[in-house]
Amino acid sequence: MRVRWEPIGGATGYLLLYDAVNATVPTTEKEMRVGASVNDVHLVDLIPNTEYTLTIHGTFGDLTSDPLTTQEVTLPLSGARSLRARDITHSSMRVYWEAASGKVRKYIVKYKAGEDDDVKEVEVDSSQTSTVLSDLFSQTLYQVELIAAYDEGLSVPIATEATTYVHLNSFFEDNLMERLGDQVGISILFLPVYYYQLPNLMRQEDG
Repeated sequence: MRVRWEPIGGATGYLLLYDAVNATVPTTEKEMRVGASVNDVHLVDLIPNTEYTLTIHGTFGDLTSDPLTTQEVTLPLSGARSLRARDITHSSMRVYWEAASGKVRKYIVKYKAGEDDDVKEVEVDSSQTSTVLSDLFSQTLYQVELIAAYDEGLSVPIATEATTYVHLNSFFEDNLMERLGDQVGISILFLPVYYYQLPNLMRQEDG
C-alpha cells in the first residue's frame, strides 16, 4: 500500500502508525519514521483484503503534531482463472483452471450438488491445474469453487457449474419397466452401459 500526505512546514520528520482493523490473525500496531523531505512511503507485508487504520504525525524535535487519520483496504490475493469442467460422465468430471500467480501453497476445490448443503472439499498440489471429482450423482447440477491458498491467506474464489450425464442402464431400465408394467414371464438382460451424452446417440445418415 502506498501512503502520501501533504508536507507540514517546519516539520523535522514524520511518524506513520498503521494497524489492521479486521485481520483474521493477531496483529500489533506498527510504525514508520521518515525524514522531513519524505511524504510518500510504501507499506509492505500487509495482510491481503484487510482494512488498515493509518495515522500520520508531523514531528518537531521531540514534539508531534495532531494526528491525521484515514482507513484503507488492501487488495485480495489474486487467484486462479478460467475454471471449467470437462470429461464429464454420469459420476465424475474433471475441472481445469489457469494457474494463479505468486507462491501458491495449494489449491482448494469445493463442490456440492445443487441446493445440497453438504459441501465436499479436495486439496490439490500447487503444481497441478486440474483434478477429478468422482462419486457424483448422475443428472445432477454441481457447483464448483476454486481457491488458491498462500502463506498470506486465501484468494478470492472463482466458480463454475456443470451437470453430470444420465446413466443409461438406469435410464433404459426405468423406461422399459414403466412400459412393461406388471407383465410376467419376460427376462431382460441389461448390458453394462456406463455413460453417454444423449444427444450423441443420434446419427445423421450420409447423403
